[in-house]
Amino acid sequence: MIDTVFRSQRGRNLKAYVDDILVKSKTLTEHLGDLRETLDTLRRYNLKLNPAKCTFGATSGKFLGYLVFARGIEANHDKISAILSMPSLKMAKEI
Repeated sequence: MIDTVFRSQRGRNLKAYVDDILVKSKTLTEHLGDLRETLDTLRRYNLKLNPAKCTFGATSGKFLGYLVFARGIEANHDKISAILSMPSLKMAKEI
């Protein structure tokens, strides 16, 4: 459903996966317009947002388990800490 509802925005100013939506813009002015377009689309299809799960105007944040920044995407250290803390293997037999 999200694919159909946001077809015109996907890849341009919006990323979506199941029910998670990320509106991305280069400038604040663009962002306000992109948010308006997204909110108008949600209203047109009578879709609601959960205010407790919404963040607006952020320059970085968590999305789908990753940390998203203006410069790119990084793995969320909370999600990979168990892997990073594993001891290194010494011999091939330990695999």
